[in-house]
Amino acid sequence: MMGRVMKPVVAFGRRVRRVREALTLTQLELATRARMQRTDVVKIERGQREPTVTTIVKLARALHVRPGQLFEETPRARRRRRTRKT
Repeated sequence: MMGRVMKPVVAFGRRVRRVREALTLTQLELATRARMQRTDVVKIERGQREPTVTTIVKLARALHVRPGQLFEETPRARRRRRTRKT
């Protein structure tokens, strides 16, 4: 028997939360960076609101990831690459 498939909006919200927590941001800090209301971030993370494309882009920029990374299984925050001194 196959497991239940998570609704895309719920999976998206969980990914947003995972990245936010990895950056040790509060919901309010994310909302402020994304120029959104905290309640909107809460509803997106809970899978209670389907974000628009504009909102997805705002969240991605605030989380320092590409929008597409919020749809991947394990999105990661972009890290600055260190250049070697030779």
